[in-house]
Amino acid sequence: MKTNRTIIVDCNYVGHASRYAVDSSLRTKGGIYTNVIFGFLQTIITLSQVYQTRRFAFVWDSKKSWRKELFPEYKKSRHKDLTEQEKLDLQRAFQQFQIIRKRVLPTIGFQNNFLCTGYEGDDLVASIIQNDEFGKDFLLYASDHDLYQLLSPRVSMIKKKELYTIDKFVAEFGINPSQWWMVKALAGCGSDEVPGIKGIGEITACKYLKNQLKETTAAYKKIVDGKEEATKRNIPLVKLPFDGTPVCKLVEDKFDAEATKELFEYFEFDSFLDEFDEWEELLK
Repeated sequence: MKTNRTIIVDCNYVGHASRYAVDSSLRTKGGIYTNVIFGFLQTIITLSQVYQTRRFAFVWDSKKSWRKELFPEYKKSRHKDLTEQEKLDLQRAFQQFQIIRKRVLPTIGFQNNFLCTGYEGDDLVASIIQNDEFGKDFLLYASDHDLYQLLSPRVSMIKKKELYTIDKFVAEFGINPSQWWMVKALAGCGSDEVPGIKGIGEITACKYLKNQLKETTAAYKKIVDGKEEATKRNIPLVKLPFDGTPVCKLVEDKFDAEATKELFEYFEFDSFLDEFDEWEELLK
């Protein structure tokens, strides 16, 4: 591996993506469902090869959420109105999330595996970056646009198999990434069910921050009238990291190739065993 870049993986994002990418009936002869586990590991080895690094940090969402306690409507509709089969598939996926976090990653030797009660993976990403003392370069493998606020000359996102850099962000929105949380505070976040100022979207919020809205426009008046209420409610929900997020610092991994091979044998991942030299390259 040629680079020292660290890829921070949003594990819930990868886990859910794996649910749909790998046949949900995949399981061992003993009946253990493994589609999410397999898809997760396939993603890791692919990222390692494409971005030429063995350095990873893994962050997980906590089931408990301080944001929900602060604002009960936060992500209220997630996993609502599921069919019985969808509920079963989701339950099996979450069981595999636990196996990945508690068994798979530690067995391979990944030491930077973070979950903190009450906090989201995005908070832990921010904590890792803010508490890095060595000026590392980070790649964020995630889909949440809230993470745009963390972009910098040394922090980029892997987005649709391409790097989304600070330069691309500035070209798209015309503001500094450090202002993005204010955009979300004004415009809200539909995916997280955080309400913004009615009629104000991200582009209009960016124009306001760039002083490009005329004071006579309806949009400007809406922002002026609604800004205090929206920001008071939303800033704690959208600014990273959430208040009180624990300090997350990276340590060196302690890879174990033999234990990894035994793990693959246990889960009957024959394709990984057949091409184990790829994993040995990562685990050197």
